[in-house]
Amino acid sequence: MKTAPGKTSNIAWAKILFNFVFSTIMLFISFFLIVLFCKRLNDIYQIWLMFASVVFVNGGLILWSFEMDIVNPNLREVASTGTTSNLKNFSHSIMIGFVVSLLFAILGLIFLLDDGDMMFVWVRIVGMSIIFFLCRLYLFRSNLHVYFKEIEF
Repeated sequence: MKTAPGKTSNIAWAKILFNFVFSTIMLFISFFLIVLFCKRLNDIYQIWLMFASVVFVNGGLILWSFEMDIVNPNLREVASTGTTSNLKNFSHSIMIGFVVSLLFAILGLIFLLDDGDMMFVWVRIVGMSIIFFLCRLYLFRSNLHVYFKEIEF
């Protein structure tokens, strides 16, 4: 991205937007099929609130993965080997995604096991997801402005 003509941060945002839009479409199709084929669902709004939560967590994880690539670009390794298959950022990103997803699943389960209004429970779950997304957005933007000035090949 650093050698491409144009403003580097715009290129990064374009790549993030494509990733976010494509994954959101795939998530929408998945949740739509759940609603379509699960006839015993009584409160469909809960599925769509879960969808919103998953979209925000997914967006935060996308930003986190791009941030790892910006902070530790591994440009020399890619140039010398010609491949990106064995880079630490890939395995690190997958591990963070798994841990964050597991953490949100456990917290969501704890909230759902509470005896309370289900709408309030889902608002808390979606709220946590939005907070996670906004924190990752802030950190990504902060690192984007700092590290793109320092990345060299």
